[in-house]
Order: sequence, then structure tokens, then C-alpha cells
Amino acid sequence: ARRLPALFTLLYGLLLAACAIGGGLFLALCDAAARALPFAGTPPVGIVTAVLGAPALALLLARSSR
Repeated sequence: ARRLPALFTLLYGLLLAACAIGGGLFLALCDAAARALPFAGTPPVGIVTAVLGAPALALLLARSSR
């Protein structure tokens, strides 16, 4: 029973690291996509992030409500 909190702490640390790496990778990919778009200037990365992230969030919310 004493090992259970240590296991949760380890899983929390791994999940936190995975989220940080995944978020950074997502932002880097959005930046690359924004630079690759054929516009006169570079669109803000926030717009590309919102366009790609909003459908993903909607999908996650739709799955969690079932």
C-alpha cells in the first residue's frame, strides 16, 4: 500500500512531461505550417493553432460527453 503514492507520483511526472513535449511539438508544427502558407506575410501562429486545435478540442469534448 505504501508503493501506490509513489506510483501515482511517477505517472503524474510522466504525464506532465508528455504533455509538455506534445504541446511544444504541436506549436512547432503550427509555426512551420504558418510559415509554409502562401501569404504575403506570415500569419500569426495563434491563428494556425486555433484552426488546428479547435476541431481537436471539439472532438475530445464530443467523446467525453458520451
